[in-house]
Amino acid sequence: MSKYGSTLGLLRSIDLSSNKLTGEIPREIMSLVGLISLNLSRNLFSGDIPPTIGQLKSIDALDLSRNHLSGRIPSQLAQIDRLSVLDLSYNDLSGEIPLGTQLQRRDASDYAGNPKLCGAPLNNTCPIQGPQISEHDAHGDDEQSVTTEGFYVALA
Repeated sequence: MSKYGSTLGLLRSIDLSSNKLTGEIPREIMSLVGLISLNLSRNLFSGDIPPTIGQLKSIDALDLSRNHLSGRIPSQLAQIDRLSVLDLSYNDLSGEIPLGTQLQRRDASDYAGNPKLCGAPLNNTCPIQGPQISEHDAHGDDEQSVTTEGFYVALA
């Protein structure tokens, strides 16, 4: 750090694709706020996409495809307004794609290979999270059960 600490802020592009890198995405990369292009595709990265990715306000191209990333897409990613290239395909991401024009206007292929992802621009809709039913309620009277079931059918 003493040798390169003052020049790391000048770094504009990182391409570490196809290197069989493992572990989590290094959090230190998220402090390189001058990055315009980051390509970590085709590695063996696992774990979540760091929420601090939102610090990369200058990023124009982000490719995290073909890794083993899991969890949700951080909502902070939707706050990067310069993002013209994004590829999160072929990971194990799940949940709803965060709302924000940066992520909904993308092509569905940018999210391909993540079967547990849902929401626009994908064709699959996210399941409605209903109230949790306790075991006691599940064995309650049949009339209430039919009413509750009818409510969810009507809601859908």
